[in-house]
Amino acid sequence: MLSKKVAIIGAGPAGLVSAKECLESGLEPVVFESQADIGGLWHPKTGSTWVGMRTNISTLTSVFPDFPWSDTADEFPTQAVMYEYLCRYADTYDLKNYIRFNCAVELLEQNGNKWQIKTQPFGTESYDFVIVASGIFSKPHMPIESSSNIMHSSEYKSVAQVKDKNIVIYGGGFSGVEIAAAIAEHAKSIVHIVRSPHWIIPRYIGNQPLDKVFYQQPNRSDPHENSLKTAEDNIKVNAYMATLSKSQTLDVNNPLYIDPTSSNPAKVAISDNYMGHVESGKIIVKKDIYADPNCDLKIYCTGYQLRLDYMHPDVKKTLQFAEDQLQPILLHKCTWHPNLPNMAFVGMYRGPYLPIMELQAKWATQVFSGKLPRPTNAAMQISLAHEKKLRELPKQLRPQFPHGDYVGLRNDLTEVLKCRHNILHRYNLRTQRLKLVANVVALATYGVKQQVHTYVNKLRNF
Repeated sequence: MLSKKVAIIGAGPAGLVSAKECLESGLEPVVFESQADIGGLWHPKTGSTWVGMRTNISTLTSVFPDFPWSDTADEFPTQAVMYEYLCRYADTYDLKNYIRFNCAVELLEQNGNKWQIKTQPFGTESYDFVIVASGIFSKPHMPIESSSNIMHSSEYKSVAQVKDKNIVIYGGGFSGVEIAAAIAEHAKSIVHIVRSPHWIIPRYIGNQPLDKVFYQQPNRSDPHENSLKTAEDNIKVNAYMATLSKSQTLDVNNPLYIDPTSSNPAKVAISDNYMGHVESGKIIVKKDIYADPNCDLKIYCTGYQLRLDYMHPDVKKTLQFAEDQLQPILLHKCTWHPNLPNMAFVGMYRGPYLPIMELQAKWATQVFSGKLPRPTNAAMQISLAHEKKLRELPKQLRPQFPHGDYVGLRNDLTEVLKCRHNILHRYNLRTQRLKLVANVVALATYGVKQQVHTYVNKLRNF
């Protein structure tokens, strides 16, 4: 009996794990990748990350649970190390044989119970199922046209582009904060325009990786993964964030000031060095648009939009697609739509949590192979109604991450799959302990007391 064919769009982390899970469920994957290599946004040349960029979550959570990191990987891997990890994953499971490189999908449309996919090299082909794994960060959002002295953050690749230049950066989110910090020692000057400040917190909280602190238990008050937060909930979160970035609460005239009693959803950016560079004067923060005649380069860190221009208009209409940076499509558990029974989405949410991608891929492939039933229409309609409520909230009341309860989402998916699954994977916790012990022993041998003290404290927290 011939196996069912699954078209997978994208060969980033979500596409790779989808291909692997297809093979384990007895399905035949065909991965369509528009670039010449795997990696998606993590690819050093064609991705939207830059040299030296580090993950915002540690190897405890940024990991496929059945594929541990190497012992030499830092707790917060760089772009290059993340790319190497994905390459090793693809090679281990022999996934590249199922990938068509330089093969962009031109049209995806339904034809009865099948999906028709049109590409330039292969023409139109028919597939039983489709997994969309092209990622939500697929189209840079630019409020202005690029030019010789204007770029989007996705075009920033290394400090060579900014060395000894006067730089203006727009946007106070993750990319804006991290790029400003990364170039502070290399640019001639930096002005950072931050209209809506975020809480800027470090990667370690009390010597523990921030994800180990934040993602130990679900954060919800009702059964729905994306429950609407109350003003009281938001006040509690802002009060806690204020303890992690106290300098942002001291001066109301500071462009980075945030009211610690605010009832609006807390928004966060992560950087270990940004606040130090602000305090030293290497980064000048302004709240209003800044016109500097000496500006050599403007970098717009203004986020991304979902690119689905290859989908037939009827499919996009079904998904209620909108030019919305937070929730461009409405789905059940970020995976299903009730009116598209042979289509699934993997990794289409704001967050780089590889374990969630793996669970989505397992769910999709087990439904496609007949091992699990699809979610009921009633359950999916409830989810879509919640998604719609979130999308229709006033801008200031919308959460930074519509699906930020990653532990709750993980628990929902593991309940469906009836499997054991930890975002904080035990193997990785054990590996981290062993690495810390090795560091303590090595440093103690050479009498480096301060470093020994640091590692001992970390070890205690494990």
